[in-house]
Amino acid sequence: MTQFLEELRTRMEQAHKRLQAAAVGLQQAQALHAAANQEFGSLQHLYQLEVRRSQGVATPASPALSTNAGQVVAVSVSTPSAERSDNKTEIVRQLLQEHPNGMTPGELWKAVNGRIKHRAYLYSVLKRLFDRDDAFKRRGKYFPKVLAKSEEGKDHYTVQ
Repeated sequence: MTQFLEELRTRMEQAHKRLQAAAVGLQQAQALHAAANQEFGSLQHLYQLEVRRSQGVATPASPALSTNAGQVVAVSVSTPSAERSDNKTEIVRQLLQEHPNGMTPGELWKAVNGRIKHRAYLYSVLKRLFDRDDAFKRRGKYFPKVLAKSEEGKDHYTVQ
């Protein structure tokens, strides 16, 4: 029986060595994967910025560098959104109007993309829209209030 135990022990040691070698290979592969993923994400982000820039869509303001007689001077870039403060309620109202099938608060949070800093404030904006009858809630989704033209005058709108 001791010969059997010795055989098992040697096989176990060999399996342990293979396991250690595989773990090292796995760590190397994970490092390569993480580097490739980071490179892809960066390039994708740059591509999207350039597409927006070529389409004339305003991007967030970022500082640009300018040289002045050999000295580097920081110059800030101003965009219309940087010059005025955005009305958060109007942002959410516009998003709801762009999605007539409704949006959940989670979808709205992803859509505002950093224009609203705290998620709790998004809920207060939704409550404000609900209280003003600019939006309604059904089955966990918020919908824009639908306005239809009245039949008498084309200039007047009625709430359905």
